[in-house]
Amino acid sequence: MNTQNDKITITERAILELIRYKTRNNYIFFGGNDYIASAIDITKNSAKTLINALIRKGYLNKAYDKHKRRVLSLSGKPYLRLFDDYTGLDKKIISLERDDALRDSLYYQGRLEASEAAVERLQKENLTLQERVGNLEAFFYKNGISKEQLEVMINNK
Repeated sequence: MNTQNDKITITERAILELIRYKTRNNYIFFGGNDYIASAIDITKNSAKTLINALIRKGYLNKAYDKHKRRVLSLSGKPYLRLFDDYTGLDKKIISLERDDALRDSLYYQGRLEASEAAVERLQKENLTLQERVGNLEAFFYKNGISKEQLEVMINNK
């Protein structure tokens, strides 16, 4: 039996529908408040407030996995569904996931390029150092210092 406190808004229903959609086929929903806010066009703070309200009212369960990520799932408490057809919501969610993947790929592409540049710079510096040592050895040998004398100079500092 619903009391006045158990009534949920359309926006809260949209959140429940999103979580229902994302957890179909026994998938686990790790979506953060920012993801939920983007999916249903509300602010991140509104999403946080509404999710907490849905947890208090018993419509959502919140848990944490072994990596300390928040997991949201439906409690099974009945509510008036918003959609029978998820086509529009599906397109929006897929679009958001694509945008997230593209942003992640650009970030990691930048990290890869920076790492490759650092490796290349270190290889050049190492080669330059080896060239310098070789040039110094050639200079000393040219000026009459033997390999043994050079090693004594290096070891005695």
